[in-house]
Amino acid sequence: MRRCSVSWIRHRDLHILTVGGYTYTSDQRFQATHSAQTDDWTLHIKWAQQRDAGVYECQVSTQPVRSFFVTLHVVVPAYNDEVSRSGYTEGKEENLHS
Repeated sequence: MRRCSVSWIRHRDLHILTVGGYTYTSDQRFQATHSAQTDDWTLHIKWAQQRDAGVYECQVSTQPVRSFFVTLHVVVPAYNDEVSRSGYTEGKEENLHS
């Protein structure tokens, strides 16, 4: 898109997360990328958590402004009591053998 900027906004708190390739949040899990081949802009959220669920807006600075809304649903895995009693620690690298 020529002479347009693309912004990603989190609607829960109206926080501007990214504008173009710049990130405006201290949460380093958020990053926007641009594909020059398709001119697509993608918002990446590393290690998505339940608190990340909600509506996000992709806003293109055309005249008039164009907005696209995305609703993110985060599914938390079911608690597995057998794994928790096995002595494995979440986030710790383990080698599993069968």
